[in-house]
Amino acid sequence: MMPSPALIIPSIINFKRFHRILLIFPLAISLLGCGLAPAIGQNTDSIPGEPMAPPSLELTATSLPVLTPEGNIPTMTPTFSTSPDSNLQKLIERAQEDLAQRLSVSVTQINLVEATEVIWPDSSLGCPNPATSQLQVLTPGYLIRLHASDRIFEYHTNKNNLVIYCDNPSLLPSESLPDK
Repeated sequence: MMPSPALIIPSIINFKRFHRILLIFPLAISLLGCGLAPAIGQNTDSIPGEPMAPPSLELTATSLPVLTPEGNIPTMTPTFSTSPDSNLQKLIERAQEDLAQRLSVSVTQINLVEATEVIWPDSSLGCPNPATSQLQVLTPGYLIRLHASDRIFEYHTNKNNLVIYCDNPSLLPSESLPDK
């Protein structure tokens, strides 16, 4: 004996309604939980409904490093931000060897002017190459300035083993330079 169609149709409708409720209920609970959690850094001390003060934007001026013209070299005494470690010494030697090869001169004709610890704004180490893309990650390293043939040459390094001759260096961010 088959049940009458009048009994089957309401049970199908109730079954669909039951499934909708099963789907909507967890979704509603999830959304409710998202709305109640305070955002990271949000002030939870204020009274609900009380207007919050707008964040203040305070701009501070920072000075850019002053580059000396190539002809005006005050001293030829090497300056180090800290005492040179063995890794920095190896990076300086690699830069001197590279410059000696570029200029076809002896390494003894190349003098160290400066070796300063810096933080480069990206993986290009302050020597952007338009043909390649750079990782936007702060990269600790060194700025090495060498003197040869009456000119100053810049080499940029990371802390490991990468030494780059920088023919057209970008300006260094002032916060990456040591306090003098």
